[in-house]
Amino acid sequence: MLRPTPEEVLKSISWTFDNEIRTKPADPLAVSYSLTVSNMIRHVLLCMQREEGLIVIDTAELRAVLAQAQGFLAGKGNDEMAAKRIEDALAVKPASDAPSQRARENWRALRWAVEDAIKVLRGIRDRFAKDSDYLAVRKAIRDYLDRSLNRESELIREAFTIARR
Repeated sequence: MLRPTPEEVLKSISWTFDNEIRTKPADPLAVSYSLTVSNMIRHVLLCMQREEGLIVIDTAELRAVLAQAQGFLAGKGNDEMAAKRIEDALAVKPASDAPSQRARENWRALRWAVEDAIKVLRGIRDRFAKDSDYLAVRKAIRDYLDRSLNRESELIREAFTIARR
């Protein structure tokens, strides 16, 4: 769900361990790095345990928000490229093989489509600032982002509350 991916985090942990901790373990900076590595390992573990379920919830919410944005943009005849990106993102259904990876890829495509929708909506704000449908789409996106950040914060808070630098 988060960027960087668990794979990217593990590569970074490995590099930090090999290049910054193992080579000079008593150095104060190496001690600090080791605490961070410990936190990051806990974070990756939490992601492995919970991310798939959180992505399912987040993806369902993304689809609803994007469908609402797509309906508004289609009705107002605005940015065709953003509407097409939303349409393409909504059309993707992850395959059953490698479900976690595919679900994460699908989630990212949907998040990019939300980013496009936000840009387009921001660009037409002056024309539609008092339009109730426009305001509803903007609110739906903000509400989704708040809920998504709360889900992500669960993974971060638990991983980084034990050891501190």
